[in-house]
Amino acid sequence: MSTVTYPSPSFSLARPARPARPFQPCLPLVADDSRPAAVMRSRFTSARCPVCGAPIYRGEAIARLSTPIGRARWAHVQCAVSRTAPAPSTPDAPAPAPAPSTPDAPAPALPDAPAPSTPDAPAPALPDPQLLARIDALEGQVGELTAAVAAAAAPRVIEVRQPDGTTHEVTGTVHEVFDRVLALAIARKNIFLPGPAGCGKSHLAQQVAEALGLRFGSISCSAGMSESQLLGRMVPMGAQGQFEFLTTQFLECYEDGGVFLFDEIDAADANVLLVVNSALANGHLSVPSRHAAPVAHRHADFVCIAAANTWGNGADRQYVGRNQLDESTLDRFRIGCVPMDYNRKLEKALCPMPELFDRMINYRRAIIANRLNRILSTRFMRDAFEMVSQWGWTQAQVDDQLFAGWREDEVAKVVSPDRPDGPNGNGRKH
Repeated sequence: MSTVTYPSPSFSLARPARPARPFQPCLPLVADDSRPAAVMRSRFTSARCPVCGAPIYRGEAIARLSTPIGRARWAHVQCAVSRTAPAPSTPDAPAPAPAPSTPDAPAPALPDAPAPSTPDAPAPALPDPQLLARIDALEGQVGELTAAVAAAAAPRVIEVRQPDGTTHEVTGTVHEVFDRVLALAIARKNIFLPGPAGCGKSHLAQQVAEALGLRFGSISCSAGMSESQLLGRMVPMGAQGQFEFLTTQFLECYEDGGVFLFDEIDAADANVLLVVNSALANGHLSVPSRHAAPVAHRHADFVCIAAANTWGNGADRQYVGRNQLDESTLDRFRIGCVPMDYNRKLEKALCPMPELFDRMINYRRAIIANRLNRILSTRFMRDAFEMVSQWGWTQAQVDDQLFAGWREDEVAKVVSPDRPDGPNGNGRKH
């Protein structure tokens, strides 16, 4: 369990110690012939040895047998050794007649004689000790990596203790930058999250508010946004049409404490953001429409988070509707700038279907490699998994939605042409 002490500046984000996997050495194995050893531990759950017919249990040492048709079969190591060393036969010597049995007299015990050896039959080759040691080392590494992947994919429990003794927990998979953003929020710094569309910026802001036990508010910025959407306005809503002041989420979080998100701040009007500059830098804000209390004071638990698809330098080839942010605005967020990108661990948790996940990742790699002005977001991967797992969609239908509006040459660069559902196949129509 991760623990965060709030609001002391000497907080800690302690992670649980990862349990060490005990090393299990491989049993000494032998090969089934004179070629290099082909041995392993059994992973079968229901299999029988082709030599003795006995069951093969998981974890037993098995060796590969070669058949005349070239098909590999697996048997107990002891059975494989005995199969390679058949007992010699003497065709010229007649078989000994069975001795008459006397019911009252016990049969005489015969001494054990060593099995005759045939000079022409090769002895079974023992595996190279260095090869066995290498197999043991590789199996140990695979086990450690498997345990590490499982531990990384497991949901985390993040606990934040408040000064009054209460705690707030966040359970689930979080983005890899969550700890850094939470640390800045505990220090009450302004936070700026630049990153591609659909990588989880807004969701991360909500998780921060949940971890701190604070209210959450947000606004989607645009060029048509006015100051009244932040500072409130007078509306005729009282008795006999009297004008009353209508507050906003921003003012509530600013005065009473909370996490407020300026979503898509790089699409906002730079002049409107001057209001935000004053609120963040001065610790107080003028509210001219609220005559009873024309000045709002910043609460100690107010946290401002801004999310953007660009670094505030204006529009680019992918995000053509973005405005350049004033340098004074960017300076308010300088210490709290945390770049975000698509997080593989988070995406695997949101899209746990391996075939669909690998398909989407390969598409994204092709998009990046061919420098296409397209994106494949974490949000799309989550929605695709929900449609496939809950509504019975095929992966070809998911492709239809992803490539809707794409040019033929763009699709051809992303999807392999030799696949049956590729651009030249019958799985989809363009």
